Amino acid sequence: MLYGPAYFNFSNFFWAPRLDLSALAISSGSTVVVRFVDVSGDGWSFGVKLVNEDTGNSTTVKTATSSNPQVTFTDMLTGHYRAYVTNNQSGTSWSGYIYIMW
Repeated sequence: MLYGPAYFNFSNFFWAPRLDLSALAISSGSTVVVRFVDVSGDGWSFGVKLVNEDTGNSTTVKTATSSNPQVTFTDMLTGHYRAYVTNNQSGTSWSGYIYIMW
C-alpha cells in the first residue's frame, strides 16, 4: 500500500497522515518504508518514528537525511499508525513530500 505523496512544510514536527485524516492500517509482520522527496534544500535531518494509535506505543526513532532520505521499519505489530517527523536542526524550516509504503 502507499500513502503519498503528501506535502509538508514545517520547522518543528509534523504527523503523516495529518491528524484530520485516518491513520494507516498496518498488518503484523509488515515492513514500512518512509521516504522524503523534493525537500527544499540540502543538509536536512529528520527524526522519524511510527506511533500506534491503538496502543500509544511507538517504534524507535530513525534518522532520514538529505544523503539518506529513506528509513525502514520491519516486523511491525498490527495497528493504526502515523509517522511523527521531527526536525533535528533547530531554527530551520523544510518543505517537500513524504511517502509511506507498506
